[in-house]
Amino acid sequence: MDDEKTHFVIDQSALRTEADIWYAQPPGYLDVPFASILEKPESEAELTDALLPLMAAMSPEGRRRFLEALQETETLAVRLSREGVIACALGMHEDDDGSLLHSVLTIARVETPWTPAELAVRHAATARSSATPLRVERLAHGPVAFAESEIELPESSAADTMSGTVYQAVAYLAAPDRSSMVVVSVSTTAAQGAEGYRSIVRSVAETISFDNPLPGEVKADIPEPSNAAEARSVFG
Repeated sequence: MDDEKTHFVIDQSALRTEADIWYAQPPGYLDVPFASILEKPESEAELTDALLPLMAAMSPEGRRRFLEALQETETLAVRLSREGVIACALGMHEDDDGSLLHSVLTIARVETPWTPAELAVRHAATARSSATPLRVERLAHGPVAFAESEIELPESSAADTMSGTVYQAVAYLAAPDRSSMVVVSVSTTAAQGAEGYRSIVRSVAETISFDNPLPGEVKADIPEPSNAAEARSVFG
């Protein structure tokens, strides 16, 4: 309906003083404590415990598939950390036949040489040999290049459970300083859902903001950076 409004829940990560990218996480995705998993492997057990209330509502088969997806998410997150990933979320969606599809949403910040925005995103979308550039569009924050690719991962071992073909839908956005780029990607082994995953990537790209979009009364509660307070103290 035309008069329906979209409501957002503000995550605590949006209130951090060091935050410089804001975006809306789409429905069906659950944050994975990405940094904790990489820094402290033992935190995987804590993550599983935290998800027990969610899994309690699932069927036995649903729980099994969810845990498998979670294990794959951790493996893929380690791979993508090398590409500057700063946020990771696990997606679970129902397919038309009732089966459960899973995917991984990542947000990466990648340093780049200074380049005009549109040229930068076009180049990024064609840099990977397996990528198929789709289009370049101009959104509120500037040009965005969309692409998709299929990545062949090596056969799994005891330490690496994800293998086979992974479909990836990606959006490339140049940061205002032109010295870095934000990369939004959804990765999945369920290539049959490509159209839906392309839409998810676009929806996230549309909400990306490099200026704090929170209401003034919320921004007022964000602590001042320590370096700013120190500078004010020195200079009065």
